[in-house]
Amino acid sequence: MQHNLGHDFEVHGIVKLGANTEIIVNISTKITGKLTKKDVVVWGGTWDIGRNEMVKAHHQIINFVKNHNQTNVIMMSVPCRYDLESKSCVNDEVKVYN
Repeated sequence: MQHNLGHDFEVHGIVKLGANTEIIVNISTKITGKLTKKDVVVWGGTWDIGRNEMVKAHHQIINFVKNHNQTNVIMMSVPCRYDLESKSCVNDEVKVYN
C-alpha cells in the first residue's frame, strides 16, 4: 500500500492472528488516540464470529467508533471462512454480521 500511495502518506499495519475483538480494541486504542480526521483506520476480522461472541464483538466495535470520533474508521466486511463449507453455521453468522 505504501508503494501505491507514495511518500506523502504513512502506512502502518497490525496483524494479530487469533486475537478477538477485545484484544484488537485494546491495541488500536493505544495507537489511535492521536489520529485526526486526516487519518483512517481500517478494521476487519472473524475470530469472535466463529466463537459465538458476535454480539459482544459488535458492541466493542461500536464503542471503539464512538470513542474515536476524532478520526475516520472504515469497517471491512468480514470474509467467509473458506476452510469451511459455504453453508456452515459460522459462514451463516458472517453473513448476518456483515
